[in-house]
Amino acid sequence: MLVNREYYARMRKGARGEEETRFVTDCMKDANWLVRNLDQRANTLLRVATEIVKRQQAFFAHGAEHIKPLCQGDVADALGMHRSTVCRAIADKHLMTNRGLFELRYFFSNGLATDGPAEVSTESIRVRIRQMIAGESPAKVLSDDAIMAALQGEGVEIARRTVAKYPEMLGLPSSSVRRRQYKAAKLEAQLCPA
Repeated sequence: MLVNREYYARMRKGARGEEETRFVTDCMKDANWLVRNLDQRANTLLRVATEIVKRQQAFFAHGAEHIKPLCQGDVADALGMHRSTVCRAIADKHLMTNRGLFELRYFFSNGLATDGPAEVSTESIRVRIRQMIAGESPAKVLSDDAIMAALQGEGVEIARRTVAKYPEMLGLPSSSVRRRQYKAAKLEAQLCPA
C-alpha cells in the first residue's frame, strides 16, 4: 500500500484555513500509520512462515508423515514475540508448497512420545494410520489393537482409544464398519459377477 504524496501536497496547498490543513495533515498521519502497520503485519507473517519452513524441513523434503511436533509458543520464543502474535499472524493464512496449499496452522502439531529421545507429531501418526488402513487386506482388517501394536512396534507410545479416534477424524470408517463393507463387497461380487 502506498500513500500518494503528490495528492497530499496538492490538498494541503489548496486547503482553505487552518481547520482544513489540520484535517489533511491528520488524514496523512492516519494513512502513514496504516501503511506502517500493514508493513509490520507482512513482516511478522514472513518471519513466522520462515521459522515454520525452517523447523519443518522434513515435511517439505519427504511429506506429511515427516512433520515434526511444533507449538506456536516455540515459534514465538524463537522470534522473540508473544504466542498470541503468532496465533493472530497465522489465522486464515495459507502457504503454497510443492506439496500443495496448506493452512499455516497445519504445521503446528502436538507430539507423542517415542522409545527414543524424539517425539513424533500427531499429524504424522494420522498419516501413518491412513496408510495402514489403505494397505490392509480385505481378508484381514486391522483392528485398533493391531494398529496400536504396529505403531508401538515402530516406537510410538500410543493408547488404543487414541488409535480408535484417528480414523474418525480422518473421515475413515472404523474397523468393524470396514470389515462389514469388505464382506458386503465380496458377497455382491459373488452374487453379481461382472
